[in-house]
Amino acid sequence: MKAFYTSSTQHLTVQLPFEYGKVLISHFSDGEILVKIEENVENQTVWVIAATPTPANNFFELFFLLDALNRAHAKINLLITYFGYARQDKLESNTARGAQLISTIIKQFKTNKIIVVHPHSKLLHEFLTFESVIPYDLFEPIAHNFDVIVAPDSGAKELAEHIGNLCKKSTASLEKIRTGKDQVKIINLDGTVSDKRVLIVDDLIDTGGTIIKASEILKEHGAKEIYVMATHAIFAGNFLEAIEESNIQKVYVTNSLHQKYINKKIEVLNLAPVIKKMI
Repeated sequence: MKAFYTSSTQHLTVQLPFEYGKVLISHFSDGEILVKIEENVENQTVWVIAATPTPANNFFELFFLLDALNRAHAKINLLITYFGYARQDKLESNTARGAQLISTIIKQFKTNKIIVVHPHSKLLHEFLTFESVIPYDLFEPIAHNFDVIVAPDSGAKELAEHIGNLCKKSTASLEKIRTGKDQVKIINLDGTVSDKRVLIVDDLIDTGGTIIKASEILKEHGAKEIYVMATHAIFAGNFLEAIEESNIQKVYVTNSLHQKYINKKIEVLNLAPVIKKMI
């Protein structure tokens, strides 16, 4: 199996047993991206493995790579380990709907199959046809060590309940409201966490505001130990300092994105076995 990687997934090349596709991804002096396939892939089935966090150049790399492979007449399967901009899925007046726009662009290319690892938005399925994969194989062994699986907001409730069912653990959920672009307030806890080891689960961690606020509420309700598990780690802003000062014992995340800045509270789980199983 031959795989072509964008810059955002180069860290996975040493983890995966696929033949490395020969592609030149370079830049002109003004920063423009150039993508060129440097081998014959005509009528060959290939995988494109990409992530699309900020900056937007990660999307341009993906688009140009798909275009180059289309022009080279390859048969393309696409795996997106992290789909950026999926949070911009709401239809609001005078606001760009980023998730739909990006999906529309991806649909312009010929692909046999698209897989997205743990997409943030269910609405994404309305914009793009793809298979959604959540790395339960990585999460389940960890979740077995806890008493209660906690959803930090309504969006993570289904995830928490599924993991709870897999591990036969009780679940709890929190309700939050946004008070600003990166600010949240927890207003309700449904479930019992007193004197329990709890595991907060979510699809991604950005600034960490939600999980840190959640941990404070859980501590107020008597939680004995608080851990966190999420698929995607963006770690924006001062997350690393904030998590170090919080009452969270450990944060488990995967390497769907390259993790350069970690501390003793963060453990990175290898997504490669899940990717191999998918492909």
